[in-house]
Amino acid sequence: VIGGHMSIGEGGRIVSRRLAGPADCLKDHGIAFDPLAQFEPSRFSMDDGYRATKKLMKRCPDITAVFAHSDMIAIGALRAFTDLGLKVPEDISLIGFDGIEYTRYTIPRIATVRQDTMAMAESCVSDLLKRIESDSPPVHLCVPFEVIDKESVTGPRL
Repeated sequence: VIGGHMSIGEGGRIVSRRLAGPADCLKDHGIAFDPLAQFEPSRFSMDDGYRATKKLMKRCPDITAVFAHSDMIAIGALRAFTDLGLKVPEDISLIGFDGIEYTRYTIPRIATVRQDTMAMAESCVSDLLKRIESDSPPVHLCVPFEVIDKESVTGPRL
């Protein structure tokens, strides 16, 4: 997993939630995940995604899949894999998060998790208006999402 900083994400904030999702999924499939070894912090940029990927691969050269906390990080990771002589998805699978349009133009096209931004915007505006009118506490919601399966992910290697 690449992205964000765990110190920023404590207390249920976005980074810890984006880290918990893949960790829970791996656990559900009987795959061990050690965040101290298999998580590399990164700013949400292509450049930092590139650097973080190279650090992660140096530390864990046998990993077969990477989840990036943003599509921009995933684009940087894709370049790093190429520079390291790895082919996506033949050698390593890659998935991003956000569903940005750029992922449709990378080679290979990057799989991504896309949230329902319209539902998110509507919830945010509604929550803001309620909070302006009264002293109601903030609301944390999980919005609908979909996995956009593209060319950067393959099945398990046996």
